[in-house]
Amino acid sequence: MDIFLAFGVHVGDMALGPRPKMSEWAQQLNDRFASAELRAKVLCWFRQTGNFAVDAAGEALTEIREHLMAITGTSWILICLPQLEQQITGACSASPPPVEPQTRWTRGLAFRVDHINLTPAAPASWITNHGIFEQVTNQIVRVWKRDPLTERDTLERRRRPPWGTISRDCSKRLDGIWTARSLSTLEGVVTRLRKNLEDLTNRLQPDRGPRAVLSEGEKTRWGRGG
Repeated sequence: MDIFLAFGVHVGDMALGPRPKMSEWAQQLNDRFASAELRAKVLCWFRQTGNFAVDAAGEALTEIREHLMAITGTSWILICLPQLEQQITGACSASPPPVEPQTRWTRGLAFRVDHINLTPAAPASWITNHGIFEQVTNQIVRVWKRDPLTERDTLERRRRPPWGTISRDCSKRLDGIWTARSLSTLEGVVTRLRKNLEDLTNRLQPDRGPRAVLSEGEKTRWGRGG
């Protein structure tokens, strides 16, 4: 398989209206791929914010992105599975910023959608009211989002900045179109993909015996809860 993870710009942004149903989009995309005689296929998705796992099956990525845009009306980034896993590992191992009163630092990554270039970037970091940013490549930025806490150390949900705000901060600093995700979302889509592939293998090899089922909240391969 030729697997990529696809992330859409501002998908599921509550300020833009009701969230679309990913199951409907996945079906429409697979129907469109088939109609265009492409072997590409959406394998699974995670949450309602535009996070798909796609088997490109050797098809041109530019053509797959065009079909994604045609169905959803927004821009998409496609990043190969090994590259994403490498970036997740790097973000997990990075040291957090200094502790701030009534603040939780939420890890994430931002991706530039309109410029495909994964060459290393000159070291650059900056700070906004919404978080701390560290440029990893010309297309990827590591993020520590600043989420406010109440006096009881629970999230102040009405004041926490959405990930769309993080995307806009990257655009202001580096130009271009960006989309950002929490590390939990990125880990979630990869974990779901791995389970999907394992299920497929089990169906093709039924004599392998029962498979252990991962329960909700069980740790992912990066040692974090799902």
